[in-house]
Amino acid sequence: RMVDEKKEEDQPKKVSAEPLEVTATAQPQSPLALAQGSNVRSAEKVGGGRKKQTKGAGGAAGKKKTRSKERSAPKQEKKPAEAVLPDPRLQETRALLAQTCGMGKELAECDKAFDEETKRQGKARQCSDSSTQERESDDNMDKIKKKKKKKEEEAREFFNNEQPGKKQDSPNAKSPEASTPMVEEMDFDLRVMELTNVKKLTIWKLTCVLMSNFFRLPIFLVVAKYYATYGASFIGVCGLMMLTVGIPIVYLELSMGQFTTLPPNTFFARISPIARGVGISMILLRLFAMFCIHVDFRYLFLFFQSLSLVSMREDTRCTTAGMPFCHTDTMCSGPGEEMGMYGACIKSSNKDVPFKDSVLGEVMRIRALQSSPTQLLVDNELAEHNVYVVMTRALMFVAAAVPLIDGAEMFASLSQILLFFSFLTPVVIGFNLKMDDYSFWRAGWNGDMDGFSDPFAWIVAFCLVCSMFNVGEGTWMFVGSWLNFRYTENIRALVYTVFLQLTLMFAMSFVLTAWAVGVVNYQHNGYLEHHEILEILRDRPLEFWLQLPIKVFPDQHPSTMYLAYLLLTLCSFGYVITTGEYLLVSMLRAFPFLVRMDRVKLRGGALLVLTGVASVIVPFLLDAHIFNNAKVHYAYLAMQMIVIFYEFTIFVYIYGIQRVLVNIKTLYRFDDKGMFIFSRATSYLMLCYRYMVSWLVMLGYAYATYYIDANGGSLLSCLFLAVHLAPFIIGIYKIARHSETTHSLVTLFRADARFGPSEVANRKRAATEENKMGAAGLQ
Repeated sequence: RMVDEKKEEDQPKKVSAEPLEVTATAQPQSPLALAQGSNVRSAEKVGGGRKKQTKGAGGAAGKKKTRSKERSAPKQEKKPAEAVLPDPRLQETRALLAQTCGMGKELAECDKAFDEETKRQGKARQCSDSSTQERESDDNMDKIKKKKKKKEEEAREFFNNEQPGKKQDSPNAKSPEASTPMVEEMDFDLRVMELTNVKKLTIWKLTCVLMSNFFRLPIFLVVAKYYATYGASFIGVCGLMMLTVGIPIVYLELSMGQFTTLPPNTFFARISPIARGVGISMILLRLFAMFCIHVDFRYLFLFFQSLSLVSMREDTRCTTAGMPFCHTDTMCSGPGEEMGMYGACIKSSNKDVPFKDSVLGEVMRIRALQSSPTQLLVDNELAEHNVYVVMTRALMFVAAAVPLIDGAEMFASLSQILLFFSFLTPVVIGFNLKMDDYSFWRAGWNGDMDGFSDPFAWIVAFCLVCSMFNVGEGTWMFVGSWLNFRYTENIRALVYTVFLQLTLMFAMSFVLTAWAVGVVNYQHNGYLEHHEILEILRDRPLEFWLQLPIKVFPDQHPSTMYLAYLLLTLCSFGYVITTGEYLLVSMLRAFPFLVRMDRVKLRGGALLVLTGVASVIVPFLLDAHIFNNAKVHYAYLAMQMIVIFYEFTIFVYIYGIQRVLVNIKTLYRFDDKGMFIFSRATSYLMLCYRYMVSWLVMLGYAYATYYIDANGGSLLSCLFLAVHLAPFIIGIYKIARHSETTHSLVTLFRADARFGPSEVANRKRAATEENKMGAAGLQ
């Protein structure tokens, strides 16, 4: 074979040497001969004899024959040397296709056939006058060109996705010979994008993840009642708590960066293959966030339950319900008793009146007149509401399986309808909405310091600050940074975060448990001392710390509120859907053979994994059963409007401010230290603005509700709601018209505001990894 190739390489040389040999044999002419030739030619021109006509006719015939040859030969073969040489553009195209699509072998065969045919045609043109051979060579050339053109069109369709409905298999599955790392990486990324449908899933995320912030609603109601009780003094408590707790959180958040933009961890990949890539970090963070959020708010829900269970008759309600103490009611006929905020008769002579008459001082008055503490904690009363909750949560997990099964096509197609349902929820609640005491506010400063003297007001302020500074989504990045082992400060950040969260959980559980013991025992046996409460907590820790939130069941559940509850569950799909997506990506990253697996088998495996995950998460999601009656549902679900206004107001207003700051950063080129200080200052400004806007929206909504109830829909309340609906409408417009662009703006905002002291190279690598994994943000 080598000898034949060598002979074929030598053939063009021989062919091209033939004309050189002919010219070499010609003898050089003398000057006399040249002169004679010139005289003969001049004589022919003058005489114009027969010899000239004969030569002219013969020359014309020779020219005719040569033109026929040139006309029959292909135009591109006039210069055989150029035809043999490869075109640089063809070389680039071949290299690209061979490198990306695994077509190297086929292209090499095409090139070899092309070169051989070119050489054969050149030899045939020089050595043969047969038109049949030239015609056959033309046909072969056309076939080769058509074949190469078809290959290029297939490659162009593969890259440009010109046929989205057609599911193309992986090129590696067709040609196992081409298994370079680059081809495998590209094949994996394209397959992941095909399975997760990132572009379609972006719309679904934007419509549901923002709506999943209903976890923050309970703390808004608690803060609202504390503000109604203590007025402006509670603002001072929240301000001090923001300085002492919020600023360290912001510092760690800026230092570590968002966990969604971290590079993939490599440490845990050595332990288990499923821990390869960024997906496992996000899954752990999501599960940890779900656990902590549900544990925190499960105790806070008891506050709403206590409001619904306290019986209040119209003639026994205080006329000044917004004040911390009521002295105008005469229904408390006992010696030395006076009416509390929600109709609780307390002894005014007791030195602990402020403790018991504070807002959370009446928390856990759960069936205090009908049951003892032991019965309260041991009795397990089943109700119809529990069936509703189990069915709703089961529906949520079944729906969450769709991203794992079929790439979220169904969710993307239903995103517009579910977006309508998300905003229909407050409308459904609005028909039965009665804010009652929530409409009365004491907004001014009356000179008292009751808010500072109540220790539990500080705990509520602590929960508020943690909620305002994204404890549910931003704080978990510390654990993600620690998982990646990128910085030496991560251990300190982890310790700080874990300590912060454990303090929050155990403080709330301990405080509310202490109130449960104190209030219930007070209704039967009088006020308990501090050491008595500690003894009860020490003797029965499991009952009070674990069983208390799950032993209280509601008595009634209207059908209208079940509809609102179902709508709220639809809004909570965001967390589980993103968790399922990260789970799928991490599975594909850990086990590359899943990329080439049949879709039916992949669905079965995804359902199996989903079952295991659901068995772990379900106990933490069954927390909605602690609601009691429709009044609590009205107050709880109506506050979802606050979150809607809050989120879109933040998005629209803060984005405008952020663009101004980015322009300033672009115009004035700071050094490293100046950029560091500028980023910190702008981030503090953003978070403080976020804090103030949330307060304005919450207070404004309460005032607007009060004006609507009092004045029958006054012009002032309508104007106020119209102002707050403006960013709401703008946000809907952005989602409907520029979903992907909107998401890119949100990602840009986070990258600009929270880059901290991270290196540019790390951020570039993080952005590359995020684009590869198709993480169209992930909050």
